[in-house]
Amino acid sequence: QKEKMASLRHSNHLRRLFFFWLVAIGALGLSSSPSRDCTAWFKANGGVAEAVRAAPVDGAGWGLITTRPVSKGEDLTVTPHDLCFASEPAGDDYPKDMSPAGIVATKILEAKKRIGATTGRTPTTGIIPDMTPYLESLPLERFLPVLWPDEEATELLFGTQTLASREEVLRDWSEDHALTTPDFCDWDDWRDANAVVMSRGYNVETLGYAVVPFLDYVNHDDRPTAKVVDDGRAVKLVALRDLPADTQIFATYSKNEPLDGLKMLQAFGWLPPEVATCNVDFVEALRVDDPMAAPKFELLIATGGRTVFTVDDRKSQQFNDACLDFCLEEAALPALRLAALRDEDEFKALLRNVADSKWFNNEDIGNDPLAVKVGVDLINRRLARIARGGNRRKDAVAKCQDKKIAYLAQATAAGEIKALGTLREALVVYGEKKFEE
Repeated sequence: QKEKMASLRHSNHLRRLFFFWLVAIGALGLSSSPSRDCTAWFKANGGVAEAVRAAPVDGAGWGLITTRPVSKGEDLTVTPHDLCFASEPAGDDYPKDMSPAGIVATKILEAKKRIGATTGRTPTTGIIPDMTPYLESLPLERFLPVLWPDEEATELLFGTQTLASREEVLRDWSEDHALTTPDFCDWDDWRDANAVVMSRGYNVETLGYAVVPFLDYVNHDDRPTAKVVDDGRAVKLVALRDLPADTQIFATYSKNEPLDGLKMLQAFGWLPPEVATCNVDFVEALRVDDPMAAPKFELLIATGGRTVFTVDDRKSQQFNDACLDFCLEEAALPALRLAALRDEDEFKALLRNVADSKWFNNEDIGNDPLAVKVGVDLINRRLARIARGGNRRKDAVAKCQDKKIAYLAQATAAGEIKALGTLREALVVYGEKKFEE
């Protein structure tokens, strides 16, 4: 019995050793990850990141963490322009009709495939002799809807505006891909490169649209703790306040407004459960039998033609009400007044004022009760479309092997329903108020 107990203790000891060995190997795996290699490469090529490190963070992949206390105004990272993949200067080596994002994707693929060296092309900004450590650190952004398998995405997102948005992005990428030479890359590689650009790119003052190594580890928050600054030679991440050690750094991915749920999902592959977003295309409010439909269409497209509305339960009611008022007054009502306009003489008068854009914010144009009706009917059609796809989405979610993708598909449909319902209710209240007046 003593021998058995000794053997059991020895066995348990070995199990514990094996467990700690696995933990150690896992830790070593993190410390020798592509992130570590990228950091060494970054610093060896003139990059500065003395006060921060790249590390895994809960729910967001990787992030930037302070390694010591930092002061307001301190440079947290400095990325020389020569390390950036940038749309400018593009030069004559890239098609003039290609989008800035397409140019950046092309430069990334050139670096990956060493096409610049094999064709004798002179390297431009964004292509330096060896980008291997950085390129190997780039993850495949598999949670972006554009990278979901096409058939699965169609079923998971059936009836939603998110599906229409996905198809729109892929059409744009396909148009850029058609501008490349036939032997440059296949569609899968092109789509992967564009997904990297979409999820990691920044608008940089002197570089245009750019992927900025090491800066692209920083995560988003509507209340950032750092800002991106371009000084003409390097792109810097600058602290906005004093921060203690071991604090995650946040920047904002959208300059002048909170990040909406549609962009969160399409560009970054995440969607907080508290965020509900709908994208309303007012062109759909035009009647087929409207003799003024064509010029109305042109006017709507010229002024954006759509609005993105978000309800964010993480924010205050006052904040959400202000967003709703802005959406109604600056986007929805002007577009709906135009769509509902029936008087041809009034429309001709409106066309004469197009140049100064006063028509867009002129409440005297059209008929508000009719505009509200047109808007409510449009939203009802959108909600019905989502409802009709409910069973198909439910079946697809049940079959989906990836739980996060299944969650994202459910969350975006539920968010569209909530945001559309909120916008519809606001239109109805506005119509009732106008009726009383």
